[in-house]
Amino acid sequence: MLKFAFRNVLRNKRRSLTSISVLLIGVMGLGIFSGFMHFSFWGVQENIIHVGMGTPEGTCHFQIFDARYLKAEEPRFLDYGISGWQALIRKIESVPEVLFAAPRMDIMGLVSNGEKTEPVIGFAIDPSKEKHLPGIFGSSDPYVKLEKVNDGIILGKELAKTLNAGEAGYLTLLSTTTDGAMNAIDLQFAGTINTGTPEGDRRFILINLRSAMNLVRSDRVRKIAVVLHEGGIKNRKGTNTGLNFYNEADMDAASDALDKIVDKREYSMKSWRQLNSYYDSVKDVYTTIFGFIGFVMAIVVILSIYNTMFMNVFDRTKEIGTLMAVGTPRRYILFLFLLEGIIIALIGGGFGYGGTYIMAKIISNAGLTMPPPPGGTRGYPLLIHTVHWWWLFIVFFIMLNTVVACFIPAYRAARMQIVKALYHA
Repeated sequence: MLKFAFRNVLRNKRRSLTSISVLLIGVMGLGIFSGFMHFSFWGVQENIIHVGMGTPEGTCHFQIFDARYLKAEEPRFLDYGISGWQALIRKIESVPEVLFAAPRMDIMGLVSNGEKTEPVIGFAIDPSKEKHLPGIFGSSDPYVKLEKVNDGIILGKELAKTLNAGEAGYLTLLSTTTDGAMNAIDLQFAGTINTGTPEGDRRFILINLRSAMNLVRSDRVRKIAVVLHEGGIKNRKGTNTGLNFYNEADMDAASDALDKIVDKREYSMKSWRQLNSYYDSVKDVYTTIFGFIGFVMAIVVILSIYNTMFMNVFDRTKEIGTLMAVGTPRRYILFLFLLEGIIIALIGGGFGYGGTYIMAKIISNAGLTMPPPPGGTRGYPLLIHTVHWWWLFIVFFIMLNTVVACFIPAYRAARMQIVKALYHA
């Protein structure tokens, strides 16, 4: 029976090619869509950790604070900062899962070029470490420039235009010390940064940690940002050709290891997901949207398959009548059409899987760029992730629905009256 079903598939080339084409397009459509959906989820996570989403600086995988900072208002700036942070960083970086740990300090104040003054907010960082943070959605250039200028300052691109920083050369940063007094330092303009948001581009700054300590007259830091080793993308600038392989860190193993060396009585550790609770809301919205679109696409594919198989039975009505007239059992005809459907599903699913993989590679390496999201100023590369487990599920789902779609026409074929089938026009 299997041999006969396979011959029927080859004999009816036009109908078989039509059915296989529908399956091919269905599998590839859902496969590419699922790869883009996975890329979107991963892209939000990547932005939060490495670039910043809602904030102009990436949160990293973990952040460690003084335990008192998250529980109560500090009387004065950095009263609940971390002292002795150098020793703590050495302990953190001894964990195998940790790539590096970097100190950070919040900075608020006024920047002036002598003629014009603008309010600013930003971070004081160690650029020698932070330059390794930006992922494929960001750039390490501002951090590299800041590393080269010890007394440098990086401005949001719109802020730099407002202050005419390129011609001014040196700018004055005014802020308060930990004692509440006013203090100011002169900093050399080192470059600009695209924060991805209009407000960030107008207000954000980056300076070296040592400059900030001189400004606020304290050797404490606000927090320690922890970055983990990741698989997949090795080049943090995103120049690796395997961009459609997403990177992930072992958060659970790192969290267990850090819990053993970070004293919870002194410090509080938060993951990127705890620091950005809206991630779950964004994911829920994306899941609903993508789920609905995927459902509609699946229905279209199933109806197309059903229509094709029904027309197949309709065109072969006389053939079915002849088979029954020579004594072929009805169950044999039912199984014959089901086997044809299974063969077509296997061929279409196999070619669909291969086509999805090839198309994902082509799109991911084509250098296509998506426009900035609403309220953003920075586009991002278009990638299709190779999510094999989703693709295998899609192939199995389409194949199963093909068999189900074949059953109704096959059942109708098996229940035909011989006389009517033979006289079918």
